[in-house]
Amino acid sequence: MKAVQDENVFIPLLSSRGGGELMVWTRGGHYFRGNLEKVEEGGILVLKDVSCTLAGERHEREFVYLSLGAVDAISWE
Repeated sequence: MKAVQDENVFIPLLSSRGGGELMVWTRGGHYFRGNLEKVEEGGILVLKDVSCTLAGERHEREFVYLSLGAVDAISWE
C-alpha cells in the first residue's frame, strides 16, 4: 500500500498504472474499489464499476469521481 500526504504524488503513480483494479481510501474514511478509468485535469480520479462503503453500507456505482486531495491511500496488486 502507498500512503502519502501530498496528493500530487498520486498523479505519476496512477499515470504509470494504466488501468486495472484500484483500491482507494479517503481522508473521510470511505473505501472505493474499482477499475481505474483515468485521472482528469485538476486532479480528479475516475473509477469505473465501483464497490464502495458509504455511511457504513456497501454500495455499487458505475462511476465514482474522487478529488485526489481527498485520497489518503491507494493500493493495487
